[in-house]
Amino acid sequence: VGNYGLTDHIDLLVNVPYIWTSASQGVLHGQRGWQDATFAVKAKVLSVPVSKFGAVRAIGVVSGSIPMSTYTPADAPLSIGTQSKQLAGRATLNYLGKNGIYLNGTTVYTLRGNVTLPQPFYYTNGQLFLSNEVAMPNTFEYAVGGGYRKNDTTLVATYSRHETRGGGDIRQQDMPFLSNRQLYSRIGGTVTIPLPRVHALQYWMIYNYTLNGRNVGQANTATVGMLYTFTFEKKRGTK
Repeated sequence: VGNYGLTDHIDLLVNVPYIWTSASQGVLHGQRGWQDATFAVKAKVLSVPVSKFGAVRAIGVVSGSIPMSTYTPADAPLSIGTQSKQLAGRATLNYLGKNGIYLNGTTVYTLRGNVTLPQPFYYTNGQLFLSNEVAMPNTFEYAVGGGYRKNDTTLVATYSRHETRGGGDIRQQDMPFLSNRQLYSRIGGTVTIPLPRVHALQYWMIYNYTLNGRNVGQANTATVGMLYTFTFEKKRGTK
């Protein structure tokens, strides 16, 4: 993941994931490889001071993603992606107080392109399709959160809701299909801590738990990582 600050108001982002999956039991084989490259432009549209307490900011993001390899998308749940080209728009409104109080609300709508299967037919949503092209439903998501954020330290709790705009259910005694309807709610939290004496290096911990859903497993997800910030501009000295 890379994030370059082009100006004080515009960031350029790129995400290039390498993913591998495996099953703990059974006969299913996992996949590994480069998934989808995502490119995004993030802009701070508005920043309004709130008396002497902090500021409210409005942020917009436009992103697009394309598959980087010819992985097989129909081998759910062990496929590493959907092979769908995507275009998304995100709007975020947050408040950051000088004492570290942080409130955030965000929503994103994603357009997803059709996917080509290796076989010339498929069955979903109670219908047989004599085609290798699958129409993917678009997705809508929103999230709210709050907590503490100051001096590169973050302690934030979140609630999110994800919904596809269409798609069929998983059939009994069948595998999941890449265009299945997915509805789920999650709660989670994010913790970022700068390392002592190396403040440009941060330790990230993210946790999510699925509260409820449709065609989605109830899972605990834990993510850990490191983030390093490179500074290209020299600080101005004072005379």
